[in-house]
Amino acid sequence: SQTITIDDTIPPTVSCPADVSGTCGEAIRVVITADDNCDPDPTIVCAFTDPADPDRFTAVISGNGVYDVTIHATTVVTVTCDARDDCNNTGDSCSFTLDATCNQACSPGFWRNNLDSWCSETPYNPTQDFCSAGAAPTGFVEVFGACPAAPSSTAIAKDPGLTLHEAVNSSGGTDQTLFHCTAALLSAHAVSFPVDPDAVISTVQDACDGTIPWMAAFQACRVWNDAEDDGGCPID
Repeated sequence: SQTITIDDTIPPTVSCPADVSGTCGEAIRVVITADDNCDPDPTIVCAFTDPADPDRFTAVISGNGVYDVTIHATTVVTVTCDARDDCNNTGDSCSFTLDATCNQACSPGFWRNNLDSWCSETPYNPTQDFCSAGAAPTGFVEVFGACPAAPSSTAIAKDPGLTLHEAVNSSGGTDQTLFHCTAALLSAHAVSFPVDPDAVISTVQDACDGTIPWMAAFQACRVWNDAEDDGGCPID
């Protein structure tokens, strides 16, 4: 008799595609392949990194070495992949980048122009329509939209309150503060944003009760919105 032992020490080789430029908001299908001398289907694992903001993309595994990546905001995602065979051999990794440019930022115009994407769902009450004319007052109105002391602002002082659509559509005078701060509030709930919702609400309430001038509230909300002007506005 004779015993023959086969020891697999040769790692698989992994191959990545070239750098890919995709369309903002649409899934990009990427396929990574691997070859091995013993294992017909080495396991492929990829790491996705975006130093700017990990929330600007999502990566969904669609199969071994197959990913659907959606970029939600202007960014460049680095993808690094390696392959492992049944004997736990791992060879050199490969890498490539994914990028997309999203042309609309988290501005009042973005929220005003994309009503179909967010009007039926908000962080306050997913079952209520916050955008129809004549909608009942909501949590948004109670903490943010009702401000009788607002100077020369028919929108902010409206009784019984505003829908989100009305707020983000307001413009001119003090209303300019309202639509910038409404956009900031929506962004603070729905996307990566430099402030939290409470900070936006407090700023508007401070302007309502005279703690700060209306121009200060407007400038704060405008600066917060401008902080996202180099990216897109993913709606979560």
